Amino acid sequence: MLFLLCAILSSSAVALILKYAEFRAYRRLPVVAANYLAAAILSVLLAGGALIPDGVPDDLVATFLAEASAVFSGSGVFSLGGSIGWAVLWGVPAGLLYFLGLISIQQSIRESGVGLTGAFSKSAILIPILVSVLFWHERPSAWQWGGIALTFVAIALSQSGKRSGRIGTGLILMFLAVGCAELSNKVFQQYALPQYKELFLFAVFFTAFLIATAALCKSRQGPFDKGPEGRNVPFTQEFFVGLAVGVPNLFSSYFLIQAFATLKASVVFPFYSAGSIALITVGGVALFGERPTRRELAAIAIVLAAIVLMGG
Repeated sequence: MLFLLCAILSSSAVALILKYAEFRAYRRLPVVAANYLAAAILSVLLAGGALIPDGVPDDLVATFLAEASAVFSGSGVFSLGGSIGWAVLWGVPAGLLYFLGLISIQQSIRESGVGLTGAFSKSAILIPILVSVLFWHERPSAWQWGGIALTFVAIALSQSGKRSGRIGTGLILMFLAVGCAELSNKVFQQYALPQYKELFLFAVFFTAFLIATAALCKSRQGPFDKGPEGRNVPFTQEFFVGLAVGVPNLFSSYFLIQAFATLKASVVFPFYSAGSIALITVGGVALFGERPTRRELAAIAIVLAAIVLMGG
């Protein structure tokens, strides 16, 4: 539970820093690219500068391929060499999913509004929960089922009444991208030795950094271009805010993987999502003077009740 709480704190910090960036009218691509760069560097530091230890097999790909059939059929996890190969190979598509999830959220906000986008992005945790129950046979207790149900009530309540509209293709694509990005952490933890999570996170965030950098170059946005509101924003400010986002962004995934080692995904994902909503709401009041609605205050109370049930 401690790791899960740290993941919630980190996730909430990411949202609040990004809100600050939007408030300051910073350009999104420079902030996003700097964020992924900081997360990739931090993952190396967490590993003590050595992502791959000495004494590993020379041909990691061959080791991974030799073990893959047995591991994916349910016979334990990868060995040392296989885990390293899995961390790198799975980290690349996971990095793409991370980037696509962020881009699809931005696109969905433009097409369908922040209300529907928020509801669908939070409900996307249904994808990893469904996969965990169907393929890994995770079965929560009766009390935990009650807590899970309450978290979905809290998510729906906090997002209801904001905006209504037709569900479009953009919302469906965003739901799939965000849900698959959330699932990627659980998929790594399910099959690999946990001591290689830093290598996996490096592969994820470095891949996302390369994609974001390529998108930034393609957009032809220069250091001195104006922001979305026509303001001249110093590139250094955007860069350092992006670095500030990258630190909790890395730790949110880091602690989430740690939480999977002792808690079921069907517990982790709803609690992680609903808890983040509660803290972001409180942070919005304290830092930006926002006034939560009665629905949002009720959602916070429901989350507290869910915490008690899921701890049982």
